[in-house]
Amino acid sequence: SKNPSAVAEFIHKMGVKSYIDPVYALALGTMDLSLFELVGAYSTFANRGVHTDPIFVTRIEDNHGNLIAQFTPVSNDAMNEQTAYTTLNMMKNVVAHGTGHHLVSIYGMRGDVAGKTGTSQ
Repeated sequence: SKNPSAVAEFIHKMGVKSYIDPVYALALGTMDLSLFELVGAYSTFANRGVHTDPIFVTRIEDNHGNLIAQFTPVSNDAMNEQTAYTTLNMMKNVVAHGTGHHLVSIYGMRGDVAGKTGTSQ
C-alpha cells in the first residue's frame, strides 16, 4: 500500500504496541522498537501469518507438580499465509545468497535460517 497509515496498521497487526508514526520513511526502518516487539513481529512470518505474543512462562507448578497458574499467548491473524511464506523465503535468500551470508560462511549457522539486513529495524 502507498498509504503510510495502512503500513502502520499492518505493523500493529504483527503485535507491535509502540506508536508508529504513519510517514513514508517507515520503509526505511525508522521505528524505535524493543527487541521483544521485533521478535514477536518477525515470528509472524514463520508462524504462517499468525501473530502470537511471545511469552516466557507458560505454566507454573509447585514442587509436587500441581498447576498453580497457566498462561496462554494471545494470537491473531496478521497476514495471509502466502504473504508470510513469500516474505520468509526472501529473508532466507538474504542469508543464503545476500548480505547476510556471513551467518553461514563465517559464523557457521546451519539449518533453516532467515534474516533481514539493511536498516536498523
